Amino acid sequence: MLFFTIPFPIILYYSIHGDMNKEPSTNQLVALCLLGISVILWGTILYRYFQKWVRTPFRIQSAISQLLRNGTRREAKIMDVVQLKPASPDVETFEIQVEMENFNGTTISQRLQINDSRPEDKRYEVGKTIRLRIDETLESRPFIIPESIQLTIKHSKVALLVLCWLLLVLAVAGYYAFSYWYESSGSGWRFLTFWHPLVLCAAILLFTQGGISSLLKLFVGDPEKYLRLKYHGKKTMAEVVSAKQTGTYINEQPQVQFDLNYEDSRGQRHRVSMKTIVSLLNLDMAKQKEIEIFYLEDDPQKIAFVNDAL
Repeated sequence: MLFFTIPFPIILYYSIHGDMNKEPSTNQLVALCLLGISVILWGTILYRYFQKWVRTPFRIQSAISQLLRNGTRREAKIMDVVQLKPASPDVETFEIQVEMENFNGTTISQRLQINDSRPEDKRYEVGKTIRLRIDETLESRPFIIPESIQLTIKHSKVALLVLCWLLLVLAVAGYYAFSYWYESSGSGWRFLTFWHPLVLCAAILLFTQGGISSLLKLFVGDPEKYLRLKYHGKKTMAEVVSAKQTGTYINEQPQVQFDLNYEDSRGQRHRVSMKTIVSLLNLDMAKQKEIEIFYLEDDPQKIAFVNDAL
């Protein structure tokens, strides 16, 4: 993805526009508009990287502190523990699966990654209980944490990320200077076109950051919807009326439309239709007569398969 975002457009542009001595043909006003667009695009990209690289540790620290103060407490039972590669030499890292009640009294499971600085205490073993703090709105990131969590920020790593961001800023500014020196031929910014890397690379970067994730949400589903159904929904069995492929494939996995009937906790029956990507290894689910689902009592048309929400 990185190759097709930056090096490929640059190679393509300079291979097509190899003669830099010819008179630029872009109108002065159009060139200035393209320059403004490219500055806005690159400014947006640099701002996002600053937020992602530099601000994220402090944002997470603030979110965790607030979650420890205001989050809803839940008791959870550890059902499975898998040891992972340690995040640092002085800790052990586990992925644990816990079982607890959601905000509607329905039993759900959740996987959490734990960095344990006191493994000798054996706090994370199958069968033991841990206390969690959960953001009931599910808007915080992270939205669920162990109540015993302790957070420290490694300022040396933050300083390294700041340095990387500054190098990125210098690289962008340097390319503006190089392009003007190499291509202007005394005509200002009239060499700019939409296909120039100063414009095109920034546009592709922004598209890959936002556009692709939006397309995936359209076909695969929005993770935020699954979270709300999982933590605020109820479980029930739904009757599969029909299941048929839509003709859409994501990573060679087919999208299937399910028509379902189910009865809610109040005894009311609902007919719903949903599309989801089904793994080739799990195509048998389209032949099942019943499938377990989550549904929202206040919006019964919104459902999710329990397996998709795990």
